Amino acid sequence: MITYYAVLQPEIKPEREVIMARDGELNHLSTVLEPITHGVAPAGAFIYGPSGAGKTCAVRCVTSELPCSIYVNCLSSHTRQSVLNRVLEGVGDGPALERRSGRP
Repeated sequence: MITYYAVLQPEIKPEREVIMARDGELNHLSTVLEPITHGVAPAGAFIYGPSGAGKTCAVRCVTSELPCSIYVNCLSSHTRQSVLNRVLEGVGDGPALERRSGRP
């Protein structure tokens, strides 16, 4: 039973110490994302597992250790444009993309 609802909010970034039995996965993900700290694009990672297994929690934990990270909830931003808008808003790098209709 969850008694402290605030831990489920997207702003909360868990610390490694509170995640149990996932040291190997956290360390592997840290290794995969480590090139980012040198300005190099990482090879990428595919995170999978059943609902409630802690995938988002693990990724948020590891990315919180990076110099900069942006969280985009793709369930509420489900189109390519809305995801890109959330990323632009997250980095604070210019206005959001505008929708265009027709051809230029």
